[in-house]
Amino acid sequence: MTAYKKNLLAWALIMAVGVALGLAAVYVTSWFLVPFFAVVVSVRFVLNRITCPNCGTPVTYQGEFRGIAIWGGFIRRHCQKCGFDLNQQRGLGIRS
Repeated sequence: MTAYKKNLLAWALIMAVGVALGLAAVYVTSWFLVPFFAVVVSVRFVLNRITCPNCGTPVTYQGEFRGIAIWGGFIRRHCQKCGFDLNQQRGLGIRS
């Protein structure tokens, strides 16, 4: 599975779990907020494990602004560091 598809799948699962826990917190009991916030906090660590197969940069890397690295959840098709197409397997990309 490519890094792009892993990122899409991870976001779909994160959103589904977040919505389910949020609805459970509203309609069942407020104790469902505890796992909801655990999911919110752990998202960054899960998404940092999905990396570009070419350079190893996490797919959540968005570039730098005044020397400070910016990390975000935007789903990108190309690696922001090396330009590799994240929808391809290793070794098939062309650097820009």
